[in-house]
Amino acid sequence: MKIFIAMPLAALLLVFAAQARVVSTGTVEAGPGSAVSVPVTVDDLSGVAAAVVSVNYDSTVLVCEGVDSGPVTEKGNMTFLDSGSGRVVAIFPEFADGVSRESDRPCELMRIRFSVRKGTRGLYSDVALSDVQFGAADGVSDLSVANPVSIANGMVRVTGSDDAVEDGAEVVYENGELSAETVALIRRSCVDALAEHPEVARIVVKGDVSTIPVMADLGIAPTIGFDGATATAAYATPTLEIVDFDPRTGRVRIRVTPGGDNTIRNALVTGSIHVYGTSDLSQKMQYISGTVFDLTPYLANETKGEADLTVSLGSHTFIKVKAETSVRQEGEYEQ
Repeated sequence: MKIFIAMPLAALLLVFAAQARVVSTGTVEAGPGSAVSVPVTVDDLSGVAAAVVSVNYDSTVLVCEGVDSGPVTEKGNMTFLDSGSGRVVAIFPEFADGVSRESDRPCELMRIRFSVRKGTRGLYSDVALSDVQFGAADGVSDLSVANPVSIANGMVRVTGSDDAVEDGAEVVYENGELSAETVALIRRSCVDALAEHPEVARIVVKGDVSTIPVMADLGIAPTIGFDGATATAAYATPTLEIVDFDPRTGRVRIRVTPGGDNTIRNALVTGSIHVYGTSDLSQKMQYISGTVFDLTPYLANETKGEADLTVSLGSHTFIKVKAETSVRQEGEYEQ
């Protein structure tokens, strides 16, 4: 019976997919300090004569250097506006002659040129379409009404070497030795602040180093003080708590609160959020798979680090949330 239900449903989904115009941004890899371009493509331009495309990106990772039009605007009349804070809007007032008839193959609308900020190795930035509008040749009709737009977002992953992290200031922890992995995390979390203090040659670490990988996973930057050629980085234990839980839908809302005077710098980057659950509190909690974490609201400090998860709970009615890292560290931390 399940087979007969699934087959017409799949066919129905294919019908809807065929009706929608698919607009996509590419996924590329780049090193810190390098230049990269991300394509924005559409699979169907039939009847389209103009367009407006808005794209969001993480300005703490990328800097928009410009937008180049694809073959849709051979007349060179595309214009764009970059907010400087993570949003670029491109306006195509008039497509080139014949472009709208090339609907049998994907067409590149434009390429967004970015430079990758230094000190961002291991981070990423979504390149996400926030709004796409297609206009008809009559100058009035909105083509998305009869032919909706489906969006497929890509990202820029920052990989490779980063001299600012690998060859940065000496890192000293007064209570013992640090592993190479932890030293790299410390330098990475301090690199933005140190960029304005080239005189710093030594970083003194304060706090419990077992919390450093969790802070890195949660995008939390330490409090940094400067005294001549020495910087003091204070790491405080963050709080990860469940503020809302609906066991009927598997919807979980979590809140990340930095410890001390630490601040949230960017989204979860190097580790992962795991959810554990049980149907009986006398039993050990088991890892629950099928967790989706929405990073979007976590990008700004004013959100207080709140974000939603959707969990396939099964029979689990009691849960906990845990930040975990894949990097070996000196200590362990669990919330």
